[in-house]
Amino acid sequence: MHKYIHKVLQSKWTPRCFSLVVIVYAISMVLLPAIRSGGDLTYVMSVWDRWQAFNVGVMALSASVITFYYRSWRRWEERNIKAKGARALLAHSLPKVIKYCEEYGKYLASIFQLVPESPVSQADIVLPEIPDLPRLPPTIFGVFRENIEYADELPQKAMLTILECLQIHESQMEGTHQGLLGTNNQIVDTETVLAHLSEVANIFALTNRLFGYVREDSKYDDSPLRRIDVELFVRDSQFPRGQLEEIVGYVCTHLD
Repeated sequence: MHKYIHKVLQSKWTPRCFSLVVIVYAISMVLLPAIRSGGDLTYVMSVWDRWQAFNVGVMALSASVITFYYRSWRRWEERNIKAKGARALLAHSLPKVIKYCEEYGKYLASIFQLVPESPVSQADIVLPEIPDLPRLPPTIFGVFRENIEYADELPQKAMLTILECLQIHESQMEGTHQGLLGTNNQIVDTETVLAHLSEVANIFALTNRLFGYVREDSKYDDSPLRRIDVELFVRDSQFPRGQLEEIVGYVCTHLD
């Protein structure tokens, strides 16, 4: 019952109905008695006295509605303040995610030239020293989770996708990295590297679209990712120039 009442009060029609009730009440209890009595305050007071129980009910209802909307306004204000704080942290974190993606692009480009084109046993190939994996500050995940709670629907979905992709990507890359080091049985070839590059390109493009949202100067662009969103990122990752068009094409066919 309490949830039903709360839902009714949150309806857009409730303030309108309440305003109508207040207007009708004011006309019935103040304006009409004053007109009929020619402004005789004693007569107006006698009308109020006859309708005392009704007046008490209207006053109690008014107090309840005003209290509800005041508390709702206070909750909205507090939520708005927290959302702005979370958005400020996100604005500080987005460049770190972009830098992380750029470093990963270069990492993947460096191992792309070392691994075979077709799957072979890792024991059959000898790789030079493998660079360390780029790492994302752990606090980034907390910032995204906090913003997911307060964001509008479209950027909320984008941040949720980015967070999920980051967690999946880091887990899978850890296995790939261990495979390169020969500490597990995972086979790594150029197809594996390009699959990871597509994941990073998606994270990069979705993150890039959040900058307008955090600056509040544009609505979030929820249109499908396009070649223009990832092409420069792939080209700057220092993959072999002779294979660059083919690599860009591969990544574009795997955009979410």
